Amino acid sequence: MFHQVENLNAIQNPEPNPRWRVEKIYTDTDLFFEDILRAIGLAQHWVRVEFYIFEKGELSERLFSTFRQAIQRGVKIKLIIDGFGCSEWKAEDLRKLDGQNIQTRIYRPFPWIRKPSQPLSHFLKVHKFGRWFKYLNRRNHRKTVLIDEHALFSGSANLSSKHFKAHQGSRAWRDTGVYVEGAEIFKAIDAFEKAWLRAWNPDFQDTEHLLEDWSVLSIKASRKNLSSLIHLNYYSFLRLFYFYRLLRKIAKAQNKIWITNAYFIPMGRLAHFLKKAKKRGVDIKILIPYKSDHKIAQWVSSLLMWRLARWGIEIYEYLPSILHAKTLIIDNFAMIGSSNLNYRSVRHDLEIDIAVQKAESLALLEKQFLADLQQSKKLSAHQRSFRRFLFSGLGKVFHFLKRWM
Repeated sequence: MFHQVENLNAIQNPEPNPRWRVEKIYTDTDLFFEDILRAIGLAQHWVRVEFYIFEKGELSERLFSTFRQAIQRGVKIKLIIDGFGCSEWKAEDLRKLDGQNIQTRIYRPFPWIRKPSQPLSHFLKVHKFGRWFKYLNRRNHRKTVLIDEHALFSGSANLSSKHFKAHQGSRAWRDTGVYVEGAEIFKAIDAFEKAWLRAWNPDFQDTEHLLEDWSVLSIKASRKNLSSLIHLNYYSFLRLFYFYRLLRKIAKAQNKIWITNAYFIPMGRLAHFLKKAKKRGVDIKILIPYKSDHKIAQWVSSLLMWRLARWGIEIYEYLPSILHAKTLIIDNFAMIGSSNLNYRSVRHDLEIDIAVQKAESLALLEKQFLADLQQSKKLSAHQRSFRRFLFSGLGKVFHFLKRWM
């Protein structure tokens, strides 16, 4: 399934209208994880993995076991975990994995992880507090597995038992994933390597590692890494570009805008464009969780949802379990990824989203969306309830925090 790209010019100069050679959608996270393990088992050269949450336990041990088997075949492994999502990880964990040739780094760890002997000495200095806040506020929220030069798994699922039916049964979070193959994957490789160079390891200055990193980056991406298939946001320019591209798609929508989002806190301009699309007669449905792991974000989101409902936009709350999927359907365009339509994803965190192209992929996402609606409750703009009263009140209290959610 996975082959080395022999012609680097094909990577450096992709087709004007790139297409995925292979494209597969997952609404079953257990199957998604099994296919990741199977694909790593077929890797020939290298594997690059990054997760916002990488939970220690049975799942991680299965992944590490697959890593070790791949390493015996000569495959090189790199793993990035986020310092907030994986706050329990310490330098000893990285050194242990490095000893097994699993190169591991933490993206922006807390100061007490970097310097456990003097955990708060720098953080508490007033003149450095602003710098530390900016440093810690930007997280790596991506969930990607890159294999060799052109294969990519991505989506909304973290490596945590919460996302898997084998561990949680019917309480498992609802996620969506995607697997693609194609030359455009080089853009995700470039994004991973840039995050790798900024990530931390107690032995970060290892010369051999650094030389290898710079060698990989010699496969140059375009200056701003623009893509119609992979949406990345590690430049400020990219953040604006893809946000305005989304607004343009909403402005041109003719039939439907179906959104599934775990932490939906739309920026003012996005809400305005949705309102205008509804006035044009576009079918707008937004699916959000009834249960959430982030209560403050849910309260702020609820305050805004009632406003959208008054505009005639249909809002549904998913009932069976925590909804964590992030999908977007606008007419014949569909996208799956890690981004929430909120301030954090647009302004702060590193994200990745994949546009799918095949008609069967679009049909599957539409079918899953409608199936999720069958298990959801529609909000009524005129309905009064204690939950609405409570959440609206709490949302007003915490509304000032929305730019950090």
